Amino acid sequence: MIDDIDKKIITELQRDGRLSYLELANRLQISMSTVSRRVERLINQNVIVIKALPNPVEVGFIANAIIALNIDGSKLDSICDALVANPNVHLVVLTLGRYDILASVYLAKPDMLVRLIKKEISQIEGVVKVETMYIADLKKRSYDIVFADLPKDSDDSHRVIKHLSEDVKNK
Repeated sequence: MIDDIDKKIITELQRDGRLSYLELANRLQISMSTVSRRVERLINQNVIVIKALPNPVEVGFIANAIIALNIDGSKLDSICDALVANPNVHLVVLTLGRYDILASVYLAKPDMLVRLIKKEISQIEGVVKVETMYIADLKKRSYDIVFADLPKDSDDSHRVIKHLSEDVKNK
């Protein structure tokens, strides 16, 4: 679990992921060794990732889509594994609504998107229905988290989400 100092470090890194440990320490009025130790821990625990996030359209990926899947719940893990293994799929989420899984893809050309859906995704065992939502225009892309919105008693929320994903498997 993260504490208030971790949240402050994360907030500063969200503003500028290139900040040095010295600059972070100065901004937060804590020691550089504390910053270093905490950032490394946050990275090692998969709480944060520090990397460049290119704009897919600006680097040539013009065929971008959200792919919605209805599935045989008993095949959930193998379907997710297949999607995660595909280098064109950059996001896979389980949902509790009309669709079981949403996947987001960035591709260079529309025909590549068609091929991905027809030849790969729709052929995964257990995929019952595929619906594609072509992204016409990106209005906002943000990975920032606002810690003020996080309830103080959120420690067990990951258990609730895990339980809900088990419900999808059992449907």
